[in-house]
Order: sequence, then C-alpha cells, then structure tokens
Amino acid sequence: MLSGLRVALLILGALLLIATLPPVIARIVGGRMPALAARVLRVVLGVAGATLIVWILATYNGPAAHPAERGTGPTVAPSAPAAAQASSAPVDLITTASEALEDCAVAAAPTVPDGSKASMSQMTAAQSAFKAYDAATLKYVNCVDSTVARISEKFAGVASPAELERLKTFGVSAHNSAIDREQATADQFNAQVRAYKARHPG
Repeated sequence: MLSGLRVALLILGALLLIATLPPVIARIVGGRMPALAARVLRVVLGVAGATLIVWILATYNGPAAHPAERGTGPTVAPSAPAAAQASSAPVDLITTASEALEDCAVAAAPTVPDGSKASMSQMTAAQSAFKAYDAATLKYVNCVDSTVARISEKFAGVASPAELERLKTFGVSAHNSAIDREQATADQFNAQVRAYKARHPG
C-alpha cells in the first residue's frame, strides 16, 4: 500500500495537472495575467505535476511481503564455486605425501657376508654393494625432502598449520628412517669387516 506521504504527493501532482486546464487556470489568474504569462504558468504547472506523478510511481516498489507470507524454510545460499568448496574441505596431506613418495625409489640394503667365513672377493663385493646402497639412500632421502617440500608449498594456502606441521614431521620421519636403516646396515658390515680382519691379521 502507498504511504500517506506518497498519496499526498500523488494528489498534489494530479491537482497541478488539473490546474493546467484552460478553464481552471483562467479562474486561478482571474484575467489579471497576460496571455503569454498564463501559458508559461500552464506549462510549469503541467511539467511539475507530471514529474511528481511519474516520480511517485517510479519509486513505488509494490507492497512489501508480510512476514507471515515469506517462506519459512531455510535460506538456501548460492552455491560456492567448486574451487572454494574444495579449499574449505579438510586436506589429508599424509595420505597425499604417502602416495607421492611411491615414486621415490627405496634403497635396498645389501646382504652383509659373515666376516668369519667370507672370502676376500665376497668382502670386496659387499663393500661395493654398500657404496651403491649409500648412493641410493642419498637419492631416496633427497626425493623424500623435495616431494614433501613440493606438497607443503602446493597446499600452503589450503591446509591448516597443524596439518602442514604433521606433513613436516612425516617427511622428517621418512628421511630419518632411511638414514637409520643405512646406519644399521653399516654397523653390521663394519662388524663383519672386523671379523674378517681378525681372521686375516696384517
């Protein structure tokens, strides 16, 4: 429904238009105004009345919905873009890193001969195998470090700080586990070298 002020202004606009009619304007000025001035007054009143009516009707948006007439169901927000939805979902970086680390070749520990029984050629072959194992381990830990760093950088703006810290801990653990395995193999090999040298002093 139109407000009282709008109705009053609408009536005023209509009265201004009515005042432009020749019989009405003649009664208003009562012949005391020159014809040209009367014409100008008619134009001014007509423009003012028409403008007022057009403005009232143009700014009227219709009746507002009564609260009881509005939907009572939950408001459905516009669906967010897929990228935004994906970024708000929790990210499991450990699973992501574990799958990525499958591309890193794990170094296989060589067989350590029994130094108390092995021949010189067996010990020499074992030493060469251990050097290859050391190089493969270095390559593996470098792959682990670069893979974890790449994933951490990729998800820096998506994953939570706690999840990024878990990824870092996971990477350090994978790195250190490979080094620990190599060290254990090195300790075994050195023990067998000492056993071999004990059989062959000098």
